Amino acid sequence: MGAGFSSLGSSDLVAQIETDQTLVGTTNLNFLETNHTSCPIDSPWSCSVPGGDSCCYEGQNGLFLQTQFWDYDPATGPSDLWTLHGLWSDRCQGGYNQFCNTEWSIRDARRELEELGMHELIEKMDTVWKNMGRPDDQLWTHEFNKHGTCMSTVSPKCYPEDSGNQNVGDFFNSAVTLFESLPTYEWLKMDGIVPDNHRTYSVAEFSSSLARYTNGRTVFLGCDRHNNINQVWYFYKLKGSVANGQFEMVDSISTSTCTDGFRYLPKQEDDDVPGFPDYPGGHKPGKGKTRQNLYVQKSKSKKKKKLGKQGCIISDGSWYRGGTCATFQVVPDDKGVHLTSSKGDCGINGGVFQCNNKVDWSSFEVDDDGFLSYEGEDTWSAKDTPRKQHRMPVTIGDNENEEIYLRLA
Repeated sequence: MGAGFSSLGSSDLVAQIETDQTLVGTTNLNFLETNHTSCPIDSPWSCSVPGGDSCCYEGQNGLFLQTQFWDYDPATGPSDLWTLHGLWSDRCQGGYNQFCNTEWSIRDARRELEELGMHELIEKMDTVWKNMGRPDDQLWTHEFNKHGTCMSTVSPKCYPEDSGNQNVGDFFNSAVTLFESLPTYEWLKMDGIVPDNHRTYSVAEFSSSLARYTNGRTVFLGCDRHNNINQVWYFYKLKGSVANGQFEMVDSISTSTCTDGFRYLPKQEDDDVPGFPDYPGGHKPGKGKTRQNLYVQKSKSKKKKKLGKQGCIISDGSWYRGGTCATFQVVPDDKGVHLTSSKGDCGINGGVFQCNNKVDWSSFEVDDDGFLSYEGEDTWSAKDTPRKQHRMPVTIGDNENEEIYLRLA
């Protein structure tokens, strides 16, 4: 059956804050309808007691993050809304697991929700859970498969056999409901902090504003490489299940990546956003997509006239020297860029660079000269230089015989 969706909307919550300065510390989701296993009222807080995971206790991945995007260029989502990135569960001791129980994975989040009759939820997600430069529901599917499958209380085993994928519906319902309790844009606006092309902020100024509404809890502020803010993370512990448990806000354990003097830019479609220099390879993100080739070089020479001499990366992600280079769509994301070829998304699979419709996309960094890196590593390698008309897989790092660099241009 479809879960109920009667949480406070952003405007209702803001009105409540304005009248009595109510602080957001605990968000109780026990009003949400679910057929999840009933949890005891005295269930322990996540990460608080020894022992394994269960349908009512997150003992391993019990530090929860409600993460939000501010995608200013290309403008993504309403101009007065921080959009939902996801609901994540980090390890209690730090770090995080991902894609934990692949047997729970889904192929199409929208279809799963439609089959559950959760049409009102889908309508909300179409507004608040936005994907930059690609279909929204691709992000939804990715978020459940990467993070939802690591939450023990989301296990299908916690539901009756005839529930279908109600665990999937409950994950999205709770993620959106928790998001609705955190109207970041409105909170900042109440303190006179609004998007502006020229105004700059200190970390303390932004943090103290949000702390007024989070019961003093600290949050993570994320800035891109231009020191423009584009993320906020709120941290929680959980009592009971993700489906209808109680989320208690705690201090951030991550160090903010913004530095004093950062900007909070308006969302706008104009390519010439102040404070956004030229995009790597001489392009700008514009409407969210640029199309570029990915060349192979044997050194980090900045000269471009010899591009292609060593071949390039073709549409499946392999190194090729005997034909036409593939064209990749280069889409900015919160960590850098992600790439798509005619074969599908590009990502690192077992250390190998691959592009197809089965791989989960990865975020890559691109420096000012267009050189591609992954998680800080800018060296790539292959077993050998491919002979013409032959392909060679490319791996991240210098583990193979032939050390190379990949360059977008």
